[in-house]
Parts: sequence; structure tokens; C-alpha cells
Amino acid sequence: MPLELLSSTKYYSLGSKEEFYKKPISSFAEVWECPQTGAKSLHARIPISQGDVISQLCGREFIMSPNYLSVQIDDEKHILLEPEFLQFINHGCDPTMHVCMPACPFVQG
Repeated sequence: MPLELLSSTKYYSLGSKEEFYKKPISSFAEVWECPQTGAKSLHARIPISQGDVISQLCGREFIMSPNYLSVQIDDEKHILLEPEFLQFINHGCDPTMHVCMPACPFVQG
């Protein structure tokens, strides 16, 4: 199901004319979805300063094979993230945020 299109304003990605659906998911963030490709990404709704923590990270499910939404935590272990909106954090060579895990909070049951 696509996110609701905000009809009063059109949103475009940089360098293209693709229109995006936007869905607020918290007071500080929203998920954008490209209707042409179905790709989703997480975007700030407010200024976020360096060092700010945007969310606590939890694993909602262990999986043995990676997929495009999983995070590798061991040689053959991957997790799906909780809260679910964290799965839309994009990768990049020049990231604007990172995951800080001083001690692994994931315990296999």
C-alpha cells in the first residue's frame, strides 16, 4: 500500500523529477516513497544536530540470509530492525548518520 500523497506540495529527489509520497512516522522523521520504483527512505522533519540520538536500536527478528533491509551482526547472522522505520536508513559513501553499538544488545534466545 503506497504512502499518502501530500497533494498541496510536490516533493522531488535531487537531480530528478521523481515525485515522492511522504508519511510522517514520528515528530522528527518521515518516510518517503518513490511511486515509480517503490523505494523508501528515511528523512528528518526537523534539524538534527551532530551527536543527537534519533532512536534506540533493537532487533525484531534474526534471519540467516541477508536481504536489503537486514543488518549483519555476525558472520552468518542478520537482524531486521525495530523500530521498523530504521530499515529505510540509506547507505552511502558519505553518510550523514551512523549506528553506534558500544556493546551488542542482541541476545539469541
